[in-house]
Amino acid sequence: MRAAAVGGCLAKWGALRAPVSDRVFAVHLGFEFARPASHYGKGRNGAVLRASAPRAKTSRPDVDNLAKAVLDALGAWKNLPPLFWLDDAQVVALAVDKAWAPDGATSGCAITITWTNP
Repeated sequence: MRAAAVGGCLAKWGALRAPVSDRVFAVHLGFEFARPASHYGKGRNGAVLRASAPRAKTSRPDVDNLAKAVLDALGAWKNLPPLFWLDDAQVVALAVDKAWAPDGATSGCAITITWTNP
């Protein structure tokens, strides 16, 4: 997860910027999970979603555990320097969505980070 965040930052800015201690952040995390094969029909109906397939992703992992993993990965992690914040206590607003990915899409997480102070 941390490697993907570093890659995304480098692609956007060309270099990582040092985190600052006087900023506070709002974070939105949009998780998508690939549906298991059991959600689809068999044979010629293999691409058709079953009527009994759940519409919402209510199974594990829990959103609080997903959020914790991302917030920890984007701060100081193990012996690595922090990417965005010195401490995830600087995150003052957090929104987390968990859903099934569109058909054929893989699992992933879209992360939006905004500073909430100048």
